[in-house]
Parts: sequence; C-alpha cells; structure tokens
Amino acid sequence: MGIGGVMGAGGTVGTGGVAGMGGAPGGAGGTGGQEPCAGLCAPAIVFTLAPTSPYVSPQLGLQAACYETTSFLDGGGCSNIAPPRTFSVNGTPESCDGSLVLPARRNGGYCFQASAGGVAYAVFFAF
Repeated sequence: MGIGGVMGAGGTVGTGGVAGMGGAPGGAGGTGGQEPCAGLCAPAIVFTLAPTSPYVSPQLGLQAACYETTSFLDGGGCSNIAPPRTFSVNGTPESCDGSLVLPARRNGGYCFQASAGGVAYAVFFAF
C-alpha cells in the first residue's frame, strides 16, 4: 500500500471589486435643443398652421400649457385668460384684451405659454 500524498493548501481567496459610483443628478429646466420653446416650457405641443384657416387651440384646462409652431404667423389672440393666469409668446407677456402683437421668431418659430389657473375653457389662436 502506498503512502498518502501531501495534502495541498487551499487557494488564495480573491478580493471583491471596487464598487461603482452613481451618476450625477440631472438638472431641472425646460427643453433643450433649438425648438421655439427650448428653455421656456416643456413638454411643448407642436401645431402647424393650415394654409387657409387659423389654428385654434383646444381648451387649455387649468394646468400650465406649452405650444409651439414653426409656421409663419401674421398674428393671433387669446380668450378667457385673465389674472392671475398669464399668457406669453416667446417669453414676452401678452394681454388678452385684443389681437396679439407677435414678437420676433425664436429658434425659427413661436412658443405660446399659459400659466396654470383661471378657467378651463381658455384658448388661444394664431393666423
């Protein structure tokens, strides 16, 4: 009968890897990019002006509203938007007591914003 062999030693236990680090938190703000509402409001609802008729928004509800277009416009207006609710085009405050005086195009178009509040049946239009 043979003599038993030498018992081997156990292997070395490995160490764990280094834990990964989490990413940096994102910042708040408007949309990025080069759209008319970039940096003003988000998400923007895109609309296009038909060649022969004005665009009339749906009722804006009670929340803030954000709409944009790259259509060429001659003017517009708004209805049932009264303080404390505000309305602006391309960041320029507008009163809703007559026709809108459109500011210069912004990023190739126009951004229409209404703040929250007021009445749910407020609308704006563009032509």
